[in-house]
Amino acid sequence: MLDNDTIAEILDKELANAIAIDRSLDGGSRQMAVDYYLGSLPANDTVQPRALGAPLDGGVAGDGGPVPEDPNRAAVSLDVADMTEAVIAQLLPALEAPGAIEFEAMGPDDDAQAQQESAIVRSVLMEGRAGEGGFVALSEGVKDALLMRTAVFALWVDRKETRTPEEWEAVPSLSVGDLVAPNAPGQRVEGVTLERDRDAEGDVEEAVEGAELYRVKLTRVDVDKRLALAAVPRESFVTSNAETRDANMARFCADRMLLSRSDWVAEGLPESELKELPPWIESGDEGYVERSRAASWSEASQKAAQAATEMIELWRCYVVLADSKEEITGRRYRVFYSRAAKKVIGKPEQVGRVCYALGVVTVFPHRLEGVSLWDSIGEIQELKTKGLRNWTENLHRVNRPRIGVDENLVNLADAQDATQDIVRMRGPNGIVPVPSIDAGPSVMGFLQFCDQARSERGGASLDMQASAMQIASNQTAQGIERQYSTKEARAAMMARTFAETAMRQVWLAAHYLLRTQWGSEIAAKVGGQWQTADPSKWRARSGVVVHVGESRTQAAVRGGALQAVMTAQSTLAQAGKGGGILTDDARAYNALMDWCHANNLRAPDRYFIDPASPPSQKAQQAAQQAAQQAQAQQAEMMRAQMMLEKYKTDQKSLTDLISTLVTAAIEEAKLTLMPDPIEEAQMIAGQAAGGANQAQKADVAAARPNGASQ
Repeated sequence: MLDNDTIAEILDKELANAIAIDRSLDGGSRQMAVDYYLGSLPANDTVQPRALGAPLDGGVAGDGGPVPEDPNRAAVSLDVADMTEAVIAQLLPALEAPGAIEFEAMGPDDDAQAQQESAIVRSVLMEGRAGEGGFVALSEGVKDALLMRTAVFALWVDRKETRTPEEWEAVPSLSVGDLVAPNAPGQRVEGVTLERDRDAEGDVEEAVEGAELYRVKLTRVDVDKRLALAAVPRESFVTSNAETRDANMARFCADRMLLSRSDWVAEGLPESELKELPPWIESGDEGYVERSRAASWSEASQKAAQAATEMIELWRCYVVLADSKEEITGRRYRVFYSRAAKKVIGKPEQVGRVCYALGVVTVFPHRLEGVSLWDSIGEIQELKTKGLRNWTENLHRVNRPRIGVDENLVNLADAQDATQDIVRMRGPNGIVPVPSIDAGPSVMGFLQFCDQARSERGGASLDMQASAMQIASNQTAQGIERQYSTKEARAAMMARTFAETAMRQVWLAAHYLLRTQWGSEIAAKVGGQWQTADPSKWRARSGVVVHVGESRTQAAVRGGALQAVMTAQSTLAQAGKGGGILTDDARAYNALMDWCHANNLRAPDRYFIDPASPPSQKAQQAAQQAAQQAQAQQAEMMRAQMMLEKYKTDQKSLTDLISTLVTAAIEEAKLTLMPDPIEEAQMIAGQAAGGANQAQKADVAAARPNGASQ
């Protein structure tokens, strides 16, 4: 490994080269983009004719003197700001939607694991675990790409320690062990001191021998761990390769960080080295972009009152270094470097990848920088501003026209004083109005032309928010849909481009950091159920699937198509074609999830349960068992009903037989007129009745469930 002095020399050369490349790419455009966004540009052009040497009316050169304020020419058209906010309103919902970005499965047995890892990474980044949540960082990054051509995100595992001192009195000796033990996961206890509490022991009336009391002092240290996602100011990021947006392809890249000395110590850098660094000052910082500053701001007012809170500038560098000067193979390291002191701070750390993500909304081929909205519509803002100012001046002249005055008939002081209601005149023709032509219709046409050119250059996101587009009167539903789809195409393309460039790298960097630096289990909600995973056991991934790029109209069309799919699935299930023949529960669930996402429902698991989840599987098993029991009970009831019907039939047949026998015996007895045959017939009838009674008991026993007897 190279020594720190040699590494400092390498970093100084690489950093100077990267800064020179970045400044050549900038050329002042970033500050101009911010000024156009804030309305500071275009400047009031009334100052231009008085510029030194500039030609005035009549060919006279300007003397450089001050020009009086002209409130009629202070208006600025905010096309860059309005278009930026309108595009952001369409891009952000698409970028942060669940399922928009997922890891690609590496095989048929990796689908569930890839979905779980995708859900965990999104939960960590976008749902509040990254400090204030990834939404703020995502908003800043998208705005940087729209204004300054390129967005830069940085990711790292941030660990903050919170120290809470505690002091306890009258603690029994048996309770000291429990008191000094950590009471939260990841917590440690430091600075434990024990001292006999004689005062408390004296207050105890009946002290038990051997039960000493102690005064305990300790400090509990809680570690707050989070995956940090932050948008790096574009002017603070430099790279040695201006032709690629993948920072892993560059031999050197770095971003400038400004933190107080105490914050740098909390980040783990050595305090002894930080004490020697000079505080940061703005003078000489040619890359500083003034976004917004109070009128009373000054360098002296920002100077810290103590060394611990002085701002220190360090560059977080990712650089490829060889182990020695003779070797030609190198490995990538992360190094903190002070350009002011030309010194490496701390120990270089070897890393597997660069944790930066660069993205654009419009690709410029073979170049790191993209095309911003300021590049596309900055000229439109200039033209509209000139038209707006001219219209304001013309409106003033039309409402208060110039007048011609006869000095012999009119008091000039009265004519020049606009506050006077009376002008003294010697004759009726002393004042003659000089008419001004109303330029309103022509200026309105010019502004409409500029709006059309703005839509063609930057998309129609701003037009979509206009009241006319919201109402869309005298239009058929199909016509409105076609207009919306066409106008939203540019915004959808911007969302897809930004996701493919920036968000893909964000997901891969987050996965790498969780896998290599998180160091513990992490929980996330997957399919409506909380699941715990150990990121250290994840496999390395390089494939990301992006599902971003739909406009609102396209999402609505997809939602309608999914509604038709769900209706067809229901029809097939009722026709007996479900259960894996033409559809099944898993495909129905997928249709429901896609329909919820198309309608911008952020948490569809709140409404539906995944049939593959353990609770659903348990419920399905319970339902299947209940159905089997019901089927068995129904079969028993049908068997009992059949036996009862058989019993009724047998009883009727037996009754008919007995009646026939008795009738036959009686008739025979009548014919013979002998008493013995009658007695014989009665005996036959009694035997038949007894046999019928036994058969009845047997049938009743057979008809009972499970052959139970009474």
